[in-house]
Amino acid sequence: MRSAARDDHSFLVLRENRLAFAAVTRQLAASKSKDAPPPVTIYGPSGTGKSHLVRHAIRSFRASFPGEKVVLLTAAQFGDEFAEASESKTLAAFVRKYRVATGLFVCEDLQALDGREETQTQFVSLWNDLAARHTRMLFTIDRSPGEFRNASPRLINRIQGGVCMGTSRYGSESREKLTTHFAQHLQLPVTAAQARRIAESAPRNGHELQGLLSSLRLRLKARPADGFAAAIDGLLGAEPVERNVSLNEIARAVAAVFGAKVNELRSDARDRRLAVPRQVAMHVMREIGGAQLGEIGSYFGGRTHSTVLHSCRRIAVQITEDEALRLQFDQVCRRLRRKGTAA
Repeated sequence: MRSAARDDHSFLVLRENRLAFAAVTRQLAASKSKDAPPPVTIYGPSGTGKSHLVRHAIRSFRASFPGEKVVLLTAAQFGDEFAEASESKTLAAFVRKYRVATGLFVCEDLQALDGREETQTQFVSLWNDLAARHTRMLFTIDRSPGEFRNASPRLINRIQGGVCMGTSRYGSESREKLTTHFAQHLQLPVTAAQARRIAESAPRNGHELQGLLSSLRLRLKARPADGFAAAIDGLLGAEPVERNVSLNEIARAVAAVFGAKVNELRSDARDRRLAVPRQVAMHVMREIGGAQLGEIGSYFGGRTHSTVLHSCRRIAVQITEDEALRLQFDQVCRRLRRKGTAA
């Protein structure tokens, strides 16, 4: 099951998510009774705060009902476990796994069930059992229920029989508020004017806005003498990025912090132990080393432009959510800063 402790900053209610927030709040505020509140499904494109709202809901539920069990998983995880149980002939154990006394059941990214008929049948069966136990249920999906094309009528009926509320891409005003919110969490001294400038340059996707601010923090850590305003200029393209360190130096710094070898990071190995440091190295090479995506891809064995870009965006978000990873990032920056000073 997934951890609910990825981010500890509070949920920011904005125009684009306020109805979804209200629906979740009403569900959590309902007192325990014979009839559980209806299930809530939050739908909307990626980067519009659905996962943040889920984690806010879990924190609130645990505060209100400290003795109650919370289950958090993704639909993809459910499908993979069902497939594995089918192959290993352990379906009985799989069926029992989630049919336990649960106060709040959360399943994210229902779109992963699209076209998987047998998995949908199992999921609807679980849904029915949880409803019979008066369990609160919260779901997310990246599209409206009406656009869930390859879902069974039974699953669609369950979703539409509950409360469905959408989130949408952030407008300029909300992006500015999010910029200030994320900057405070990252302890970045952003002024109102700077927040406005960053928001105007940022995409409407919350994940990418987080990544942008994470990159800003990384630049400031690596080159503190430049000052905060200069870091913003460099990030937003007002100034060219000056390459202070080579790709090899960055790879060595990352390898040292993460306990890996440079040749391991550059290899084709898909070991999970290497995935995060490899992504960290790519991100630092782009943001601090000033390397182009194609150059980074070539350094790492011919990986594509899109693979490098995806890795950079993904790790930038993770840095804002994972304190341990953030500390490792800081260690990499300190190593590179010492190297630059020595040079």
